[in-house]
Amino acid sequence: MPFIEKANGKVLVFGLGLGMVAQALAAKTDVHTITVVELDQELVDMVGTYYENYSSKIKIIQGNAFTYHDSKSYDAIWFDIWDTISSDNLPEMDLLKKRWKKKAPIRMCWAEKDCRWMKKNGPPLDLPLLLFKTYF
Repeated sequence: MPFIEKANGKVLVFGLGLGMVAQALAAKTDVHTITVVELDQELVDMVGTYYENYSSKIKIIQGNAFTYHDSKSYDAIWFDIWDTISSDNLPEMDLLKKRWKKKAPIRMCWAEKDCRWMKKNGPPLDLPLLLFKTYF
């Protein structure tokens, strides 16, 4: 994943999910701290404890990507807050990347490349649905 390869130093991650990004970042020797901001407190409670125990580099807090404020600067920020891959996510992606521009030189979003492709080309065809409509 390009973000994992580029990230170093102090990293801010929006969206915990299953914690795979935090785990991959923690394995890198050139990543020193990882702050994860997750909206869902249940997810923080369920998954967060494991990853905070997994590595002392990881700190997980409950918060909202659109309202979270931090006076710190970071070396890289990852935004992974969307449930679907859709060009509809692009305005939020652009807003968040712009908002955090002065805080980190590297700012990347989950599936952004796919969302931009979809905006240009339209959503990919759903082959199973197409086959169903064709034959039934």
